[in-house]
Amino acid sequence: MDEFYKDQKARLIAMVSREEMDFIDRIGKDALYSTGRKLTRAEVVSAILDAIASLPITGKGIRSEEEFREYILKAIESARTR
Repeated sequence: MDEFYKDQKARLIAMVSREEMDFIDRIGKDALYSTGRKLTRAEVVSAILDAIASLPITGKGIRSEEEFREYILKAIESARTR
């Protein structure tokens, strides 16, 4: 990420399911119980986005959320095997 923008943050409003919210909260609580510091929802989502952004991913040819999810999982698997 460009160093100029590294510390700049913007608000993101996203609609997530109850299960997705529970997952985000569980990550934060796991951090709290294992390290003594709880990760906020914003920190968890930001870390997920930073990790995904480090993969060679584009939106070309993607027609649905499900296709994009599969595309991301394949990119992660490919990155693991390198």
